[in-house]
Amino acid sequence: MSSARPLLVADAGDHDQRPMDRDVVRDALLSLPDCLRLVMVEVYLRHRSVADVAAVLGISPGTVKSRSFHGLRALREALLARGLRPRDEVCRVITRRAPPSGSAADMQE
Repeated sequence: MSSARPLLVADAGDHDQRPMDRDVVRDALLSLPDCLRLVMVEVYLRHRSVADVAAVLGISPGTVKSRSFHGLRALREALLARGLRPRDEVCRVITRRAPPSGSAADMQE
């Protein structure tokens, strides 16, 4: 898997849908509890490593991984509640995303 992390936006070919999806994703992200949202922003939007996020937020790397896992799940549920279905590009990106460390085994700590 590539080390690049896709942003939470609709398929680039669907120009009419992109602004609406961006607004829906932003609203869904803002609905998350602060502890999850902060980790999501640092890991997935600012592309920081687990160690960097842990240092910035003053939490352990394991907590970053846990909050990232739970944040992705909560974000997916928030998007589904706002009308985006698993067939939509945004939800597919969230569902396929690798853990922040890039290894599924690291997530089970």
